[in-house]
Amino acid sequence: MNFKKITYFLLSVILSVFLALLIFEIFSQLIPVFSKNIPENNNIKYVYILGESSATGTPYRQKISFSKIIQYVSANKIDNKNIEIINIAVPTVRIVHQYYRYLIHRYLHPFDKGIVLVYAGTNDTSFSFPEKKYSFFYNFSLIQIISAYTGKAYDFQYIYELIIKLSKKFGDDIYISTLAGNYAGFMPDKVENLKDNKELTAYLDNIDNLFFEGKYEPALELCKKNIDDSAQQYFFYRMGKIYENQSKIKEANEFYVKAASIQNCDIIRTRPTIYQNRIIKYLALKYNVKCFDLFDKLYNSNEIIGYNFFIDKIHPTITVHIMLAEGFTDLLCEKYKITKINEQLTETQVKKKLNFSEDDVFRAYIQALSEIFVCIYRNGILDRYSLCEIEKYIFILKNLNLIDIKKEEQNETLEFLRKLLEYISNPKDELKGGIKEIYNHSSNKNYFYPINADFKKLLEDNNII
Repeated sequence: MNFKKITYFLLSVILSVFLALLIFEIFSQLIPVFSKNIPENNNIKYVYILGESSATGTPYRQKISFSKIIQYVSANKIDNKNIEIINIAVPTVRIVHQYYRYLIHRYLHPFDKGIVLVYAGTNDTSFSFPEKKYSFFYNFSLIQIISAYTGKAYDFQYIYELIIKLSKKFGDDIYISTLAGNYAGFMPDKVENLKDNKELTAYLDNIDNLFFEGKYEPALELCKKNIDDSAQQYFFYRMGKIYENQSKIKEANEFYVKAASIQNCDIIRTRPTIYQNRIIKYLALKYNVKCFDLFDKLYNSNEIIGYNFFIDKIHPTITVHIMLAEGFTDLLCEKYKITKINEQLTETQVKKKLNFSEDDVFRAYIQALSEIFVCIYRNGILDRYSLCEIEKYIFILKNLNLIDIKKEEQNETLEFLRKLLEYISNPKDELKGGIKEIYNHSSNKNYFYPINADFKKLLEDNNII
């Protein structure tokens, strides 16, 4: 008798769970159908922004981003409706988190049908391009939600495809963009190939010496001898530098991108790879989604893809935010009525229109420098190519016209940065341990971008002054 009761109880539990899952699946499928078939809001055009820190406007204190520029260039109107930006983007997350944030928001707001703009995936990586096919069961909402918590959270194609499919289920009009990063500005920082490898370190140092002496051809020959080496990302990067200084822009960009597209070449902030962009364009074709090819625009601009386009390793400059805004707006104009302002936008105009002050500029460059300092010393070999960029940033900070109350902080910051630059420029081995302590200390205390920082105490504590 007890056995029967236990059996009935277990069966009832299993049946209840099955029915609950079935009801969940039915509702999860019906709500998007309902949302897709209701008319849009007559007064508001909802615009969803999906992405990470690059989409939010880091390090511009969220005052400048491509979404804000779109609002400006369109006079905040699409089809004579006021634009309401729904910023799903958030710094530090992966693309899977964007999928969940978008999913939750749309299920909680089924009436808010609108436009989705995606510049996402800068915190993810992909080093393969398989044309994957998923089984019938992956069409179920519950399977998709659960699978995104598993190893598929790291499957760039799978998660990106879920976002596109979800937008189409809800009837949102989705537009996507390829990705890019600062390929010329940062040496690959994978440490395994350099750690305790004195022979490789000496070989690379020899190439660098030839480069800075202007002996480009001998340096290039040394790189080519190791083109198939397991540390080829370091040679690709240097070949990019050599070609850049020979004004061979196309060849330089090719090798910069190849260096960054080798698996695990970056430890701190991976830059978007060619494989991610192939996947994005493949999915755009597969689902008939309009795609703004930012990477191609930069790659074929006849300019080096470096600090002219990215303020640090992956965060776009204002110029690139303008490109993204104009690229998305041009695609939207093919379907919607948008009256664009008749201006050729510049960084100066955007900063003025979006009230971006000199103090905002100061904070942006300090935050960018914090990343640059850490990244260029991460690989255990001095990145001499990046030192001139730090000097340029220090020069920019020096010439900012801050209000009197900020002058003291500006001067203390400049003193700190000059000392730190001098410190890391010293190639002596005994300094390598000390610099890590400075990074950790400054990071923990937010010394790179605080409101009131005691920079002198930091320098004294680390025996720099």
